Amino acid sequence: MPKLRETRRIFHDADELCALVADVERYPEFIKYIRAMRILSASEPQPGVRQFTAEAAIGFKFIRERFTTRVRVDDKARTIAVSNVSGPFRVLENHWRFIPLSDGSTRVRFDIEFEFANPLLTGVLNANLARASRFIITAFEMRAARVLEHRGDREALEPTVAETRTDGWGETAQA
Repeated sequence: MPKLRETRRIFHDADELCALVADVERYPEFIKYIRAMRILSASEPQPGVRQFTAEAAIGFKFIRERFTTRVRVDDKARTIAVSNVSGPFRVLENHWRFIPLSDGSTRVRFDIEFEFANPLLTGVLNANLARASRFIITAFEMRAARVLEHRGDREALEPTVAETRTDGWGETAQA
């Protein structure tokens, strides 16, 4: 089953980036292949933690699909977890982690694991997996550049992690 991790330093605030990625209803505005997105249900099981079920309509060349995901946003931990509910995927899991750096920029980690129910579609995407992962994180990076304030120094070496804490996956923020 294909798995990929993309880690990138992005020159925006960690909390603002987490909010931008959590705002799924805006995805059609800046992610090329998402044609429509809507939230079907939402709850807040505890303060600072939001869960919702969202449906996406995607289109790429001859492929047109709808799928539903369950999304969990933990504002305090600065994490977003997405899992498959229904649609063309046998497995779809992705995790976002936003680690604030001492200069105000953010180290973003995006993990994705997926498998289509249709082996032919899995084969097509496997051939372009790294490019697809970069496409996703780049779309968010470009959106952030348009709507968020710039933070950090592009010329400096990557600064240290601004804080150390354990996130929802049992790792420290410095991992």
